[in-house]
Amino acid sequence: MSGASNELVREFRLPIGYCVTFQFSRPDNLAVTWSPAPPRIRNRRAWRRFANAYRIAGRAFIEEMAAWLGGNIAIIDMTRDLQTGEAVEVILPPVRH
Repeated sequence: MSGASNELVREFRLPIGYCVTFQFSRPDNLAVTWSPAPPRIRNRRAWRRFANAYRIAGRAFIEEMAAWLGGNIAIIDMTRDLQTGEAVEVILPPVRH
């Protein structure tokens, strides 16, 4: 998290030397930055490993964002079947006990 109260920034190291930075700033600006440039991975096994790590990183950022905002966030995955409902997921902020 950045020092500013209106911005959330998180960097994740991914396989094959890539790094992705997610940045959310109020009111509703979400940005993703890649280092090096956006990936072009041709090997299927390496791509699956990379894509899985990216999904985990994205999920972690969205969970942190829900906590930071104090509200629910809906995710619609356009790569999944919208008809079955598998493409929609709601991320809830953590519950404080």
